[in-house]
Amino acid sequence: MMRLRGRWLGALLGLAVLAYPWLAPSDYLLRVGNVVLVYAILALGLNFTVGWTGQVSLGHAGFWGVGAYTTAILTAKLAAWSPWGAMALGATLAGLTGVLLGLPTLRIKGHYLALATIGFGEVVQLVFNNWRPVTGGADGVSGIPVLAIGPFAFDTERREFYLLLVAVALLTVGAARIRDSGFGRAFMAVRDNELAADVAGVPTTSVKTLAFALGAAYAGLAGSLYAHLLRYVSPDVFGFEQSLLMLSMLVIGGLGSLAGALVGALVGVALPELLRIFGVYYMAVYALLVILVIVFMPTGLVGVARRGGPRERPPRWLARVLPGLVR
Repeated sequence: MMRLRGRWLGALLGLAVLAYPWLAPSDYLLRVGNVVLVYAILALGLNFTVGWTGQVSLGHAGFWGVGAYTTAILTAKLAAWSPWGAMALGATLAGLTGVLLGLPTLRIKGHYLALATIGFGEVVQLVFNNWRPVTGGADGVSGIPVLAIGPFAFDTERREFYLLLVAVALLTVGAARIRDSGFGRAFMAVRDNELAADVAGVPTTSVKTLAFALGAAYAGLAGSLYAHLLRYVSPDVFGFEQSLLMLSMLVIGGLGSLAGALVGALVGVALPELLRIFGVYYMAVYALLVILVIVFMPTGLVGVARRGGPRERPPRWLARVLPGLVR
């Protein structure tokens, strides 16, 4: 009975999402929906590293920026690539950047890994700000073309919504296939007990690096889509606060859950918009709500919905990812 009810609820939610572009009363709310879908891809990518492998990553916005600027430079400044080719290259370069970052840093753990990823994100933003001949510096890059398939251009908010929705659906299915594969089981073995996984023969450093690369590639693809959505990129978008926002989305929705990543993206984008009634204090209120979720609902909104109680005991690896807040 519960399973049947869940299927009906899922079908209704799916219909609501499909109908959203026709029900939204303004282009502004349509744009908010598009941004939610971009962040859903970012949260799905971060879930590989934090949710399934249990590694702290506070530089995810850097990979997002690599994808966005790769697309912007190739399609707007050089005008030498098709948008689709630039998007593929942006995701690839972001994934390779994840490998280059992961190989040396994933041998360290905890706070040291967090500091290393923060440093990466800051360095990437400094490059965007100071490599002016290529990145445009603080002025950013404008004139990014819209995506198109033949004569059909994704040049309206509604068309962009459905393009992003298809991308989220495909990437969610891809993440689910990886989760259920041998790679997914290796990710979770490292997350649950890295020493035991190492003793059992799991190449832990390689597994963590692969998770970093997959998460970075997802972020790079999200960056390319974001660049085409706004048709403009600037360095201030890809700062440390965005990495914190992405992590908070996973925490709110439920670390280690695909549904949690999607729900967290929705709440993480929509809730600050609703809290703007508090004026300049809206982000402080948002941060307080995130802390309350961590303390009282450590398995996230999806975890509470599945298990039926906010006092669910958090998994041991969550205390390692968010030390000091989860007991």
